[in-house]
Amino acid sequence: MIRIHYHPFSTYSRRVRIALAEKNIAHELVALAKGVVSKEELNKLLDSEAMTAPIRMSILPAGEARSK
Repeated sequence: MIRIHYHPFSTYSRRVRIALAEKNIAHELVALAKGVVSKEELNKLLDSEAMTAPIRMSILPAGEARSK
């Protein structure tokens, strides 16, 4: 399951939450608000391997569908 750390006013996380809901992808929401998460916990999250791992994405020319 995907864990989403977000701030309630963030428009970036809102887009992610909408996409996950539209695709019916299971996820857990963890709200970040002042006083809820300590600086140390947030730094540990940002320094985690998941945040530093390269993202590989295929770029397709316009109009081409991805073959299976």
